[in-house]
Amino acid sequence: VQDNFNLKEENRKLRERVLEIERVLAEYQRREETRKERLESRLRALEGTLGALQQQVAHWVQLQRERRRGWFW
Repeated sequence: VQDNFNLKEENRKLRERVLEIERVLAEYQRREETRKERLESRLRALEGTLGALQQQVAHWVQLQRERRRGWFW
């Protein structure tokens, strides 16, 4: 009878531990998903900024080429 009680108690402790691990894992996954979303948002913002800078540089290069052509003609 005592062995049965000990097994039931051990089983209860193990179930509690598994539930705690599952809670911790769910919280970790939630945090990772939030971090991933933030990083993706920052990456999109950086890509947008880079695209705008590329357009500005291309425009500047075009202006410089036009000015140089004017000097030689």
